[in-house]
Formats: sequence, C-alpha cells, structure tokens
Amino acid sequence: MSNRGSLQPDNRSALQTAIEQAFDCALRDIETTIPIDGFFNGEKMPASCLPAHAIERGVVDWSPTDSEAAKRRTVSRALPMQSLSCTYSGIKEAVEALGFIC
Repeated sequence: MSNRGSLQPDNRSALQTAIEQAFDCALRDIETTIPIDGFFNGEKMPASCLPAHAIERGVVDWSPTDSEAAKRRTVSRALPMQSLSCTYSGIKEAVEALGFIC
C-alpha cells in the first residue's frame, strides 16, 4: 500500500484512479454542514437525511407524499411514540395526531 492518500494498491489501473478521483470530488460536493446539536434532531437536520433517520428510528408510518414538516414531526416523535406503544397514552396520542379526539 502506498501512503499517498489512496486506498488502492500501487499497481492500480488508470480507470481505478479515475473512479477514485471522481468519487473524491463527489464526496466533497455533498452537504456536510449538519449542526452537531441537530444531527439527531428531526427538526434541524437536512431534508436529505430524513429518510435514513426514519429508517434508523424504526418509523413505520412514513409516506412519500407527506410534507417535509410532517416527515420532520414523524421522525422527531418516533422514539417517544415507540415507548408508548400499545398503551392508552400512546393510542390516544396516535389518534390525536390523525386529527381525532380520543
């Protein structure tokens, strides 16, 4: 292995080098300005991170047609809702989130 900043061996091909350089450029272009206090906060994180965050938190009621604000609320409330799962409080909160009174 070489210590020139590449993960590839010294006998890499020109195509492998070009792919690595293209990948490096693409990574530099990705939005990386996620505030530390907002990394796990659904209200502050970039919209592009919301689907992955929803998967991580086990969100099952995700709809691609939801507004960004609804998706942020869903992600932000996922863990507290899971802790209330199958309880009176949890059912009441879920029903109220749909706009009904329980």
